[in-house]
Order: sequence, then C-alpha cells, then structure tokens
Amino acid sequence: MSLPVALIASVATQVLCQLFKVVYYSSRDHRLSFKYFFTSAIGASNGHGALSAEAVRFRIKSLIDAEADDVLSDDKIVSILVEEGVDIARRTVAKYRESLRIPSSVQRRRERSLRVRPGELDSPIPPP
Repeated sequence: MSLPVALIASVATQVLCQLFKVVYYSSRDHRLSFKYFFTSAIGASNGHGALSAEAVRFRIKSLIDAEADDVLSDDKIVSILVEEGVDIARRTVAKYRESLRIPSSVQRRRERSLRVRPGELDSPIPPP
C-alpha cells in the first residue's frame, strides 16, 4: 500500500500503516482518514504493474451495467477480467460486487424476468 511513500519518507511501511489509521484530514464539510487516499492494488496477470482496486470495481460495475440479455455470473466476470490482464479471484469479484450493492447474478436474473416488457400489458386480459 504505502511502500513508495515509506521509501521516500525513510520510514518503515508498518509505521505508515499505523499512522494512516489514526491521522485524519479535516475540512469544514468532511473528516477523512488518510487511508482513504491510499487504495489497495491488484496485480496484473502478466506480472508487471498493478491496478487500483477502485479501477477494478469500476470495471466490474461497467460490465454489469452493460449486460444485455445474458446476466454475467461472477465466474464469467473473472474470465473477462483475466482476458483483460487482471489477476483476480471469484470471491474478490463477489466482494467488490457486494460493496457496490449489486445483487448476485441469480438475483439480477430473477429481477429481469419479473420486469414487464413493453407491449405485454397492451393486450386485453381475457375474461375467466
């Protein structure tokens, strides 16, 4: 998390992590912990570099928002992200999806099947 900062400041990483837990930035409207400004990273599958966890969350949200007829399962999202070079586990995708308050694929499929399609209610209901 803070290794580059620790190297620049010539301080142990553990000291910085403890410091970030207790030091806050305060303004008129907000009080934020310093750890808010440092995000965790997810390794790239090619072994070079890393991606921000927030960037991966955004990609998961964009994949789910772009679902057409097929609802993407967590496993399918993992395979798409691995093809894009993100080394991520299914449980991490599930954790990020839940943190974004996005329901599971089963729940999204149920919600989609319960939606009224345009034109379905236009036809008269036959008498009993």
